[in-house]
Amino acid sequence: MTINQLFIFQLTPYYDTDFNLLRWLKGHDYNLDVIVPKLTNHLLMRKGVWDLDNLPDKPRNHDVHKHWKSGLTGEAKRTPNCIVNIEQTGGNDYWGMSHVHPINEILK
Repeated sequence: MTINQLFIFQLTPYYDTDFNLLRWLKGHDYNLDVIVPKLTNHLLMRKGVWDLDNLPDKPRNHDVHKHWKSGLTGEAKRTPNCIVNIEQTGGNDYWGMSHVHPINEILK
């Protein structure tokens, strides 16, 4: 049974790529006893409140963006399912952002 078959009901088309699944296999030495509970938890988190598959399509209008002004963030064109963030050094107020917003809001 392949890892794709183990997670057939949890994998979304966005996340179901050879690259994503190979990272899990290589990162945990192909040990499915370790991978299955961790990947199950990860996929539930992706689909939950965070809705990570649709995050790139959402507007950048959160209060955190008042501190994180510069930078371009978007989906990589040449590498599927990867996010690229380009920012000018010194333009973002990480100190202010981390003191005003909880980490779970920053990560959104």
